[in-house]
Amino acid sequence: MPVRDGANHLVEALESVRASSFRDWELIVANHGSLDGTQAILSRFAAQDPRIQIFDFPRESSFVTVLEQSRRACATPYLARMDADDRMHEERLGEDLKMLKSHPEVSVVSSQVELFPSSEVQEGMTIYMDWQNQILSPEQHDLEIWIEQTICNPAATFRNKSLDDVGGYQEGPFPEDYDLFVRLNVAGHLFKKRSQIGHYWRRHEASLSTQSSHFSHDAFATVKARGLFEKFRLNEKPVCVLGSGRYGGRIAKLLMGHGALVSAFFDVSPVRIGKQRHGVPILAQSELASWKKGHPYGFAIGAVGVRGRRPVVRQLMTEAGFVENTDAICIA
Repeated sequence: MPVRDGANHLVEALESVRASSFRDWELIVANHGSLDGTQAILSRFAAQDPRIQIFDFPRESSFVTVLEQSRRACATPYLARMDADDRMHEERLGEDLKMLKSHPEVSVVSSQVELFPSSEVQEGMTIYMDWQNQILSPEQHDLEIWIEQTICNPAATFRNKSLDDVGGYQEGPFPEDYDLFVRLNVAGHLFKKRSQIGHYWRRHEASLSTQSSHFSHDAFATVKARGLFEKFRLNEKPVCVLGSGRYGGRIAKLLMGHGALVSAFFDVSPVRIGKQRHGVPILAQSELASWKKGHPYGFAIGAVGVRGRRPVVRQLMTEAGFVENTDAICIA
């Protein structure tokens, strides 16, 4: 549990961990140079419960340094993440451990998540959480991770060896949690979520994800491009992108920077068709099946950002002969 100036909600978070019905836990709290009353709260709880350990970090340390050094101090095969402004369901730890033990092929487990308080939950986050809570099976996670993060990071429980396998949290101008989950996916690790609420995710304006440039659309796209390039070996096959607008143009440019062979865009806009983007021709969407026949080993990326359009794009790729998650994928 990392915390920085978290006194306003820290007691609630700590009490939710202590209320866990699973008792054999140790809580490592990484105090990231807090200047408010955080240290006093932590000292009080640690004095009451020897399972709570406090690790102090200088305020100038990077968040990733705090996460990774704390992670490496966990002397256990299993690591459950938690944020200092959230609440944990009392059954979460026990159910997560049960799922990991009954599914040895799975590296990361989680539960469904509930947003709170309702007064701070915006429509966009409600839509996102409704989408995320529907992603349960390893197959769904494997397919949808290119849209957005499929597991709420503070609700995740990992096999620690899987984090070691991919080098843990890494530094960069991108969301460190999404980057970790994509690298786990590319390395072949499986995720699974149970269909019960196990975590309560607090929303407020001070949340890191609402402030940092590391959580911008460009930052997420950077992670997606690197992951797609590595997983699907996009330097070895021609690539086409459905959508030549902002989403399609951005992912194509990033992939080309890695060395991907982007050879065509497909679009429905008569204003764009017949032109080029990044030196690549923009063709009519009706020509997709012909492109597939001419490039039987080609790869298609559906990159249309209009809400509700993704099922249409998936159908178009299927009708053209592409198989999603084999030679095609949708992104957002």
